[in-house]
Amino acid sequence: CLWAVMSPISMVCGNALKSRGRADIVLYLAIPQAIAIVVGSLLFVHDGIVVISWVQAVIAVVAQAFTIVITMRMFSLGARGVLVAIAPPLLASAGLALALFGVDKAISAPWPAVVAGGVVTVPVYLGLLQLLSPTLLPRLRATAFPGPATGGAGPAEFESAIAAREPDAMVRPIGR
Repeated sequence: CLWAVMSPISMVCGNALKSRGRADIVLYLAIPQAIAIVVGSLLFVHDGIVVISWVQAVIAVVAQAFTIVITMRMFSLGARGVLVAIAPPLLASAGLALALFGVDKAISAPWPAVVAGGVVTVPVYLGLLQLLSPTLLPRLRATAFPGPATGGAGPAEFESAIAAREPDAMVRPIGR
């Protein structure tokens, strides 16, 4: 569950760093994380899969803490700005984890539980995301499927929240 909760943080911070042309930082952070996962797995393999899962979860939490600090410094953001940006996907992921936990407890057969979990995933996550941040999904849709340029803004203006010092969207000049 902790790994699933950390995933949206990684996506938001990773996209923010990439939008500034710093994909290299994402790579530099991934290398020690991969090494830690391999070493931690080798050290605790004799303790079983549950311990390995905890090793991966702890590594994910620590890695995301570093990623958040680096992203905050790069964008000159305070903790409040970052929390506002990551709260909706983080809380939606936590809600999804609870829903999947419920599916796991309600259905004991493995394949029906996997199928039910797959059916529950999209509506629960997107529904919670829509409730927590009603403007996020329309903005993501507009970013993914931009319409024709309307010509209202000049080339120096941005349609991004990052340009306005909000860390929850990518920087992209209007009309490009």
